[in-house]
Amino acid sequence: MAKITITKGNEFMIAVRDEITKDDLFIEQYECAANILDRIVGASIEVRDKKEFWKSQDYENNIIAFCGERGEGKSSVMMTFVNAIYHNSNKEIFLNCKNVESTYFVEPILIDPSLFDDVHNVLDIVLAKIFRNFYDCYNNDNQRADERTREELLDRFQKVYRYVSLINNQKQMLDDEFDYEGNISKLTKLGESTKLKEELTELIKDYLNFMETRDGKKQLIIAIDDLDLCSANAYKMTEQIRKYLI
Repeated sequence: MAKITITKGNEFMIAVRDEITKDDLFIEQYECAANILDRIVGASIEVRDKKEFWKSQDYENNIIAFCGERGEGKSSVMMTFVNAIYHNSNKEIFLNCKNVESTYFVEPILIDPSLFDDVHNVLDIVLAKIFRNFYDCYNNDNQRADERTREELLDRFQKVYRYVSLINNQKQMLDDEFDYEGNISKLTKLGESTKLKEELTELIKDYLNFMETRDGKKQLIIAIDDLDLCSANAYKMTEQIRKYLI
């Protein structure tokens, strides 16, 4: 029989559990999410192993959605599941997940949709979060990687940020497109904006290798809580997730 535990003083707060047991109220949701995650990891490995990556224009969906009415425990379930993945705990829900078992998950990126506005979007925030993790990690252990590796990763960050900034400046892009006095540099800018997805993929790969030095498959979890609260920019955010983060 499922159990519900209520902690006095935390009745209305998100409950992140360190252990998921078989009598957990949401055990079915955890097991379902674990199986989906295992398929996602397996599909991403197949795409990465293809020699001619340019032929792989279609990607396996890599989004796990926790849906429900307000107050039903979506945030608690999602955060507990992310916690279990990161700390490699709760072996029972990943019992038949061979791809997950053989994969290292680096520190998750947690995103608050309230940060989204007409200026900052999901790409800005993801980029800022992973840069902060990289910066803190290197400051805590500057022997983690050699100078060349650090500089190459910084260069990747700079490239991706430039592409994101170019795409965010829609007015400037429109002015350039209809400027018939244009030159080859504007064509170069257009090429850079279309290269964002490729560069972002390479950045994440380098970032994972920096954050997790052990050999093996590595993955990054991005958790976005209460996406529906930011209704003004919800469509824009989901479209950016589809275009750049799948």
